[in-house]
Amino acid sequence: MPVNFSRILIFDDKPEEGIRIAKGLWRAGFSARFIQWDGSIGDSPAENLNGVRIVFMDIDLLNDGNVSESKTFPIIQQALTHFLNSANGPYIMITWTTWAKDSEPLFVWLQERLPKFHKKGIGPLPPIAMHIIDKEKIDELPDEGSKETELKRSIDNYLKELDAIACLTDWEAQIQNAGCETIHSMMSIANQVGSGNANNDLKKTLWSLAKAEGERHLTKNNAQKNLYAVLSQIHFDRTNHNLIPDLDLGKTIMEGSDPDLPLISHSEINTMLHLDYSAGGEMPAPGDVYKYPEQGHGIQIPEIIVEKFLKTNFMDLRTGEMNTEEKKELVQTAKLFLVEITPPCDHAQNKFVWNRFIVAAQIPSKLIQFCWIANNDTSEEGKPRKRFGDKLPDYLWKSPEVADKDGSPFYILYNSRLVISFDYAPGIIGDRQFRIRQPLLSDMVGWLARQNSRIGHLAVAP
Repeated sequence: MPVNFSRILIFDDKPEEGIRIAKGLWRAGFSARFIQWDGSIGDSPAENLNGVRIVFMDIDLLNDGNVSESKTFPIIQQALTHFLNSANGPYIMITWTTWAKDSEPLFVWLQERLPKFHKKGIGPLPPIAMHIIDKEKIDELPDEGSKETELKRSIDNYLKELDAIACLTDWEAQIQNAGCETIHSMMSIANQVGSGNANNDLKKTLWSLAKAEGERHLTKNNAQKNLYAVLSQIHFDRTNHNLIPDLDLGKTIMEGSDPDLPLISHSEINTMLHLDYSAGGEMPAPGDVYKYPEQGHGIQIPEIIVEKFLKTNFMDLRTGEMNTEEKKELVQTAKLFLVEITPPCDHAQNKFVWNRFIVAAQIPSKLIQFCWIANNDTSEEGKPRKRFGDKLPDYLWKSPEVADKDGSPFYILYNSRLVISFDYAPGIIGDRQFRIRQPLLSDMVGWLARQNSRIGHLAVAP
C-alpha cells in the first residue's frame, strides 16, 4: 500500500536538525519526511519517490565543515538519484544561509549533471530553483508558533514565484481529489450492501465494475486491467467536468503566449500527447508499435529489404533525387513498424483469433518531402521534381511530427494497403518500441476504416 507519499523531503546527517525542521513543517500543515543521509547507501534499494516538490538539503552532509565540489556535491546528487524517481518532475531545493556561498555552485553543478529531460533509470531532473532560508533568523523568533509561521511564509513565497509550477501542482491536486471522490463513491455503493463485512462488499463492487468492461471473458489475468479501465474513465470525467476555474492560473497560462519567451519544440509536445515510450506488456495491446522483423524471422508475413520497401511503399522517388547525405539519413534513421490495431473490445473480451497490424514507417523530418506526391512532368530524369506541398497519396496517413527518445523529430506514416494478421507469440517480433496513445490511434483507425469501406466511382470529364 503506497502510504509514503510526502511532498517535502529533508536531507540532513543530524537527526536532531532534520526532525526539528520536519516538526515545524508538520505543525505548519505540510507533509514532510526526514531522511538521515551521509552518503552510505549500503544495501538499501532505491526508493523511487514520486511527487516530491520541495527538497530541504543540508549541504554539509559529511558534517566536517569542508564543503567542496569534488567531495560533497556528488553525495547530494547521490541522495537525489537514490530517493527520487526519474519521473518525479519539478522541485525546488532549499538550503540554509550557513552554506549560502555554496548554494549557487551546487545548483549549477546539479544542472550540468542531472538529465534535463526524463530518462528512465538515469536520475531525476535537476531542481528548477534554489532558495536560501536564514535559519538563524528563524531561531531568534520568540516561540515555536512564530517559527512555524515564518517557515510557512518562506515556502509559500517561493512557490508563488513559480506560478507555472503552481498551475501544475493545482492540476495534481485536482487529480488527487477526483481519485478520492471516485474511491468514496465505490465505498458508498459497497456500504449499501450491508453484509457486515465491508471488505467483501467492496470486492463485489470491484468485480461488478470489472465485469462491465470484460463481460463473460473476465479472468484473474485481465480483471485488474478491466477494472482500472473503468475507473480511469470515471476519474477523467470527474477531473474534466468538476473543475472550478482559477482566473489567476488562467492568466499564468496565457502569459505563455508572449512571443519573447523561448520557443518550445512542437515535436516534443506532440510526443507527450501521442506516444508512450514505457515498456510494454507480454502481449500486444492496441497502439503498440513493434519493429518489422529482420529477414529470416520465420513468421507468416513477407520478408523485405527495409530500405527498398520504404522507397516503394512510403515514398515517391526517382533514381538520383536523393543526395548522399539524404540516403545516409534514410538508411540510419528510417524504420519500418508493425502497429497493433485489433479493436480494444476484442482484447478486453478475448474475441480475436490473430492479432491485426498495419505496417507503418518512421520517416525522419528531413526526408518527409520525399513522401509528397511529385509532378512527373516538372524535371528531367535524376533531378528533383516539384512536389504538391504536403499532399500524400490517399493510401498514406501521416501523424503529427513527434520525436524519438533522443529528441530527433520524425513522422509516422501508415499504409492502408499493408494490413496483416498473424498468430502472435511473446518474443517473435521483439520488444515494443513505443505505444501510440488512444486519440491519435483512433483517428488513424477511423481513416483506415474509411479507406477500406470506400466503393469508388467513375466519371467522365467534360
